[in-house]
Amino acid sequence: MDPNDQSEGAQHVREYLAHEAQELGHVARAALTAFGLPADSPVELISHRENLTYRVEAEEGDGFVLRLHREGYQSRANVESEFAWVMALREAGIRTPVPVQGTDGNVVQTVSHPEKPISRDCDLQLWEPGEHADPESAETMVLLGELNARVHEHARNWKRPAGFVRQSWDEHGLLGEDPIWGLSLIHICRCRRIERCRSRWSPYH
Repeated sequence: MDPNDQSEGAQHVREYLAHEAQELGHVARAALTAFGLPADSPVELISHRENLTYRVEAEEGDGFVLRLHREGYQSRANVESEFAWVMALREAGIRTPVPVQGTDGNVVQTVSHPEKPISRDCDLQLWEPGEHADPESAETMVLLGELNARVHEHARNWKRPAGFVRQSWDEHGLLGEDPIWGLSLIHICRCRRIERCRSRWSPYH
């Protein structure tokens, strides 16, 4: 979101995201113990989009990435299927994040707020150190092209395990009656478009 956008729609989005981050921060803390980590581990919110994504520091190693999945966006089976393919890609020589099993042996944990009826599916992955690629570099474009080709080739030949399920980003999945991103996000986007139109045409009224 543009930090300079002061429209009414943008303000509503900021308020909603700030409230959600505050509430789910307690869920993130509870998720640490579900994966066998100390509850007081240093945690930093690094992304708040479809999911809330945190960096978790560890006494040894590079740390972890903790994801709290948005309610109604990904099913538990979807996330488990994601990791099934991610690990298959890694076995094929494509560097991907490594999921961490919870204390019960599952890679997806359902964790609740300690005081409120709020729960989220969570997963933990090993932090992959690296650097942001230069988007203007020809070398970056070549590397991305090669990586995309390898991923597509793997997808064509990989035998999906039983129970594998992922969403379809087709017309129905994007703009249908039950879109993957949810009607609430579509409503937020529409509000922002309306506000932009109002600000653009207000001098003429």
